[in-house]
Amino acid sequence: MPWNRRGLAGAVTVALALATGGALRAEEELLAEESAGIVPISDENRLVIRNLKGSVSIQSGEAPREVRFLAVTEGGGRTALRVAVWTEGRTLRIGPRPGSEEVAHDLQVTIPEPFDVLVEGTGTHVTATELPGGLEVRGKGVTLEARGVKGSAVVEIEAGRAVLEGIGAAATVHGKDLDLVLTNVAGSVSLTLAGGSARVSAAAGELRADVDSTVLALKGTVEPTVKARGGRVDIDDAFNADLSLVGTPLTLTRVRGEVQVQTDSEARFVDTQAALHFDGYGATVRGKGNDGLVEVKTHAAEINMEDVDGPVRIEGDGLKIKLRAVTGETLVYVKTSDVEVEASQGRLFVENDQGTVTVRGSTGPVEVNAVGGDVHLLELRGPVELHADSRSAEVSFAVVPSEKDTLLENVGGDMHVSFPPSASGRVEARSRFGKIESDLQNVVTTPDGNSATGLLGAPGPRTVTVNSGWNIVLTGGPPRPTEERP
Repeated sequence: MPWNRRGLAGAVTVALALATGGALRAEEELLAEESAGIVPISDENRLVIRNLKGSVSIQSGEAPREVRFLAVTEGGGRTALRVAVWTEGRTLRIGPRPGSEEVAHDLQVTIPEPFDVLVEGTGTHVTATELPGGLEVRGKGVTLEARGVKGSAVVEIEAGRAVLEGIGAAATVHGKDLDLVLTNVAGSVSLTLAGGSARVSAAAGELRADVDSTVLALKGTVEPTVKARGGRVDIDDAFNADLSLVGTPLTLTRVRGEVQVQTDSEARFVDTQAALHFDGYGATVRGKGNDGLVEVKTHAAEINMEDVDGPVRIEGDGLKIKLRAVTGETLVYVKTSDVEVEASQGRLFVENDQGTVTVRGSTGPVEVNAVGGDVHLLELRGPVELHADSRSAEVSFAVVPSEKDTLLENVGGDMHVSFPPSASGRVEARSRFGKIESDLQNVVTTPDGNSATGLLGAPGPRTVTVNSGWNIVLTGGPPRPTEERP
């Protein structure tokens, strides 16, 4: 409800004098039971509001040495409702009078500086505005709206909602089935949550979260450390992160710095500028756009990435890998996996045991070591080195590389090599147990069909060597001269 300054201005001063000189009271002392009052302050620095049903509004007051309060019934009648005011040591406490514990109150309080506030209740609606000190709120079914807290904020709420904005120091939140919104925190943030949701933005200090089945969204945070079980985690515009996730999908957007992720679930990245490290069994990684390293160690999962302007490292088994437009060096060490790489620009190295390898449109050097699965190296523009023990291997060139010689080996099966019309250089092919078929103009096959040599069009500085355990097919190359009819 709106703040009623006129009601406070007309309140009477509480008649009981407070002790002075900083002495602490040994016992709790009842000051008054009034619906409105002005309490002079000596050495008190803490306000406690406890067990008050209804709503509580607290804000910084204009008078430097007094606490003012006004209480009415909540709802349409809004009649004056007396509350009890106690003091103990340096604490001032306000609560319901005996017999009115179940009545819905509407309490408004102004406090001086410096003053900390603690509110405890069940089903209470708490509003705090421009507080001069710290704030603590505890209870069940509590709704909290706090905007402008000079000190720290501590929240412990079950099955409620909390919105905090503009915290001048640290923020600590413990919650169960709590919906939390926390923004503009000058200090560190600590979250311990079960269920519910949490949105945290613009936290200047380090953030630590331990959450269970919580939907957690972080934006504009520094070095978040998150342990999560279930739920999901979304991080946007963060610097550095250390994440340990179990059954928790993850999305990283515009994250920078160094990111460590331990997970068994799907992780996505979008437009990041970070060194991304993913590790875990079943950790599926999908992403588009990263300026930096991407490193993945996982098992029985999918990896689908594109537009990575940096190196890529992948290790694991039972993987389905699709990479597109990686500009940096790509190293893939896998088993029983399907590997597809398209339009890589840096050096590409793939080692795959009992899985397929497909590379298309690569412009950088390519080296593939493959056992057991088929190999397809297509439309290549850079140097190639293939060592395979596979049923079949297929290689096609968009441009025959001039940087270095090319070696293509498949000891366990057939080899099919296709050359572009502009090809130049020399071809040397040898089959151990099969035959060689060639429609290349200047490549000559020996009578036994086990070897073939010759030039690809014009002489060139490099040699393409093709070795196979079985059959070899050589196709393409420069067109043959048109034969003239007699």
